[in-house]
Amino acid sequence: MSEKLEVIYYPSIDNMKLFVVDIEYRSPHTHPEIEVLFVFKGNPIFIINDEKFEFHQGDIIIINSNEKHEIISSNETSTFLVLNISTKYFEGYFSQINQITFKGHCTYSPKHKLLIYTFLNLARLYIEKSDFYKVRCASMINIMFVYLLDNYSRYDIYNDKSQDSCQNKLRLGRIINYVEENYYDKISLKDMADREGVSVYFLSRFIHKYLELSFQDYLTFVRFNHARELILTTDMKLVDICYQCGFSDYRYMTQAFKKYCECTPKEFKLKATTLMTPKGFLGTTSQRIYNNDEVLNIIEDTIKYYNLIEPR
Repeated sequence: MSEKLEVIYYPSIDNMKLFVVDIEYRSPHTHPEIEVLFVFKGNPIFIINDEKFEFHQGDIIIINSNEKHEIISSNETSTFLVLNISTKYFEGYFSQINQITFKGHCTYSPKHKLLIYTFLNLARLYIEKSDFYKVRCASMINIMFVYLLDNYSRYDIYNDKSQDSCQNKLRLGRIINYVEENYYDKISLKDMADREGVSVYFLSRFIHKYLELSFQDYLTFVRFNHARELILTTDMKLVDICYQCGFSDYRYMTQAFKKYCECTPKEFKLKATTLMTPKGFLGTTSQRIYNNDEVLNIIEDTIKYYNLIEPR
């Protein structure tokens, strides 16, 4: 499989996640969320849909939903501020986001200082969780996306080929969202096909084309990710995690862990750490997630480095 699907969790705010990470290498992967990255440090190389891009400190990188990308750090480890945001975040006031494609990236320039400040302030609000922080975060996200839409977006709804692509993206999004919301229950490919009004054969080929997984393998992968998250963040018994995540038998959860991280759930629990992504989780990946105090320190240092003054 040339790329793997990443399932992203939203620990604080529905349909968005923000974190700071060191990356030496990130294997090819996709996810339905739009991803926006700010380069704190390094000169990373991104392979986006098989096209090579080189970035530098201060750049802002935009990855469209379901866009295959790979990250390679050259010379030194690269450090990023990362925002993953689902198009569902904009439901109710900007459903057209599903017809938007972002083209190009935001190379560092003093004229982008407001965008950089807004992104950093969003991260600070997200970490500190002060009163009304969800509303405050929403205001920062809207400022960011108005800027990105004005400067880097293309509206594809009137292009026939793009419209077909958009419909496929919407269908894929519906499938992913349904599985994500019902993974703990019995889900069949026939149920999904009935919901979409297509044949089982058509939907099976569709899922394999866009996810490069069979439906059952994708469902197992989602369940594995939820089980992994519960092991990392709770003290639940492994057998309880097994059934809560939709595995019908502990043996099936064990098979999933052996497939995706080359160990049993018990072995994973013993060596798990919240700071490191386990080897083999999404391929040969080397990265480190920063804790909240480290993130706040990096944000303050970056604001001083770029002489970012809060707008009046």
